[in-house]
Amino acid sequence: MRAAVEGQNAYRDYVWCPMGRAAWDGRTCRPILNNWKGDLQPLLLEAGFARRDAEYLPLAIESLGRLASRIGW
Repeated sequence: MRAAVEGQNAYRDYVWCPMGRAAWDGRTCRPILNNWKGDLQPLLLEAGFARRDAEYLPLAIESLGRLASRIGW
């Protein structure tokens, strides 16, 4: 996924989204993302995550991981 940075020619390799505590606490983020990559995917899709799109969900999870890795305080 590549999203243009508004007003600039630069690109980033994630799509911004609200992250909450997971953005700055790696102990929280890693387990959440790992769970989302596994057996929880059908439940996440049913709940409306990733626009209920099974092909988009892994991309969204990857993007969340990239964004979280850049936010750390």
